[in-house]
Amino acid sequence: MTLTSCSSLEVRTNAGPFLRGEISSNVVEQYTLQEIRRYGGDSLASVTSSQCIHQVEKQVTKSDHLPANNQFSKSHLIRELQVNTQFQGGNALVVNSCNIAANADCYKYMQCNGSAYWVESGK
Repeated sequence: MTLTSCSSLEVRTNAGPFLRGEISSNVVEQYTLQEIRRYGGDSLASVTSSQCIHQVEKQVTKSDHLPANNQFSKSHLIRELQVNTQFQGGNALVVNSCNIAANADCYKYMQCNGSAYWVESGK
């Protein structure tokens, strides 16, 4: 069989959002703001990720995919920032902050904020 055009190719999988996130996060490099300036990165968008732990329910709610131990994972939230960066068309991420707090809905709440960039030739 010969495939001459695949502009409408669609791949479906039962691998779930975790695998999609792991694959997507691997194409986005993490940079410092100074590195982005040095490499001439183009700013695309702000990106965020968060987790909420409810005291009574002892469960995590938020995202598409979460660590099984129901504990905050900064590395997990940064991977989500990388996935969100790719969805914005970027290949570079600057993590601006990650903070833990409490609010009316969550016993503990963690949010990471970053900036998505496109870097032509970087690290």
